[in-house]
Amino acid sequence: MTRGISPAEVHGLVSVLRLIAVVCFHSEAARIAIAENPNWQPILVLIGLLSCSVPAILKAEIMKVLSALAITPEISHVRILFLFRF
Repeated sequence: MTRGISPAEVHGLVSVLRLIAVVCFHSEAARIAIAENPNWQPILVLIGLLSCSVPAILKAEIMKVLSALAITPEISHVRILFLFRF
């Protein structure tokens, strides 16, 4: 077994991240529900993944999801900006 992400897994993750970004971009209710779910902690997980050794395309899609979540001011100010400061 190899360490890392296979091309098929990258393709699947990119597809899921694109779907999340589109849903979050078009629905404030979805943005809030996703960002505030304590079981998922999506912002913390996504920012954590940015510091990992993952393909650039995956990091780009993570940034798109974070930017879609940041459309709602309450999410961007309280959560995303706070995490990037520290």
